[in-house]
Amino acid sequence: MLAELDPTFAQADAGALETQVASLQAEVDRLTAETQHRDYLSDGSAAGKLQAMIYTQRHAEQIFKLENYTQKTSRHGWRWRRPPRRWPRSPNA
Repeated sequence: MLAELDPTFAQADAGALETQVASLQAEVDRLTAETQHRDYLSDGSAAGKLQAMIYTQRHAEQIFKLENYTQKTSRHGWRWRRPPRRWPRSPNA
């Protein structure tokens, strides 16, 4: 007895996996842009557009928080100072 596989299921699985890979790649691209302090630019795909919306929302939240902290510290006479881009090494390291 020979078994015959239905190619429809394999094609559906392959399509679902391709969609998932595209979605995860768009997320990785957005997170990379965020960690490198760059704007995220969508590639125009549905996954890219979703990640662009997430980026826009997260960026707006960060700006709001920073402005809020700036206002709070200025009321108390504190001055916010940007940390150095590279932290100095510990003398014990």
